[in-house]
Amino acid sequence: KNMFHRAAKSNDIEFIQKIAEMVKENILSASDLIPLLNTKDHDNWTPLHYASSQGHANLALMLGNLGADWEIPDAYAITPSEMYTENAMGMDYSASGYVF
Repeated sequence: KNMFHRAAKSNDIEFIQKIAEMVKENILSASDLIPLLNTKDHDNWTPLHYASSQGHANLALMLGNLGADWEIPDAYAITPSEMYTENAMGMDYSASGYVF
């Protein structure tokens, strides 16, 4: 996990906003940022998986706008895009047997 995983899991919008401002002001390159945004943890979860699965919609959209990939599958072949959509529709992953 990296700092983006932690921010996504805890819904730290302020951290992501600061990163977005740094990109906008050309302090940080978007091309340098994308590999960090798409880093996988031990379950192949990216920061976007965490934000999407926990209903952190605004943070998920911010990560997507910064270049996070919505279509990276996790260890169970579930993408952040699927999690985001299903969460928006009220799906409870615990009821489906999927454990975080």
